Amino acid sequence: PFSLIKLDIGDLQKDPGRLIDEAGSIGLFGGQKLIWIRGAANEKYLVDSLQQLSEKPLEGTSVIIEAGDLKKGALLRKIAETARSVATIPC
Repeated sequence: PFSLIKLDIGDLQKDPGRLIDEAGSIGLFGGQKLIWIRGAANEKYLVDSLQQLSEKPLEGTSVIIEAGDLKKGALLRKIAETARSVATIPC
């Protein structure tokens, strides 16, 4: 039902703006899009991108960020927990 883009945190280290670019791009076949990021931690560029996406969510694009054990004060977790357009699932 949607296109899937899998990114490793290493992909974003090489190109910090890639998450915003991927989220804003239009898929070849249209429809909804899911971006799945694995291995995230408290990287500044990821925090900045998530902040931008949480302030102005894109219709038809969902982002899953799979992170390790983030402490309660971690910036990535703090942004996700306070944003209305972001859901957090600790497991």
